[in-house]
Amino acid sequence: MIIRAIKSDEDLAWALQEFERVSHSDEVDEDRQLILGTLIDAYERQKYVMDPPDPVETLNRWGPAWGPPPGGTPWSWSGRP
Repeated sequence: MIIRAIKSDEDLAWALQEFERVSHSDEVDEDRQLILGTLIDAYERQKYVMDPPDPVETLNRWGPAWGPPPGGTPWSWSGRP
């Protein structure tokens, strides 16, 4: 089993292709799949850092789609009902 560290986007592309190949082969190698998935996840978390979403902005955007909260008060963060 050849596994190598993911240090660049080229290594990431190789790992993603290898993960796809292992996942769709007739003989699934679960250990290899787990190791590749862990390496891919670690590289992406380090390379593509995302800030957590702002809770107020999330509720303003998605609150109306979820319907009114319990109690029937409409979504409003302006300080007025």
